[in-house]
Amino acid sequence: MNELEWLNKANDKITTLASGTKFEVKDLFDSLEWANLSAKERQGFGRYFSTAYKNGQINSIYRVEDGKRKPNRYVKE
Repeated sequence: MNELEWLNKANDKITTLASGTKFEVKDLFDSLEWANLSAKERQGFGRYFSTAYKNGQINSIYRVEDGKRKPNRYVKE
């Protein structure tokens, strides 16, 4: 898995979302494509996406605090 390619795919999908749409990282990909990744790859990409968001590489979204032990959720601005 090339994380940069996946980040670009995620950014492309984010641009198509309607403003106010809540999503998790897995929602940005085809369910079969996401399911074919190992748990380690999914977790690793989730961390990569979160870091990219914190570093300002992903625009027009913000993170929503949902509580402990839940996946990060984001909202399209």
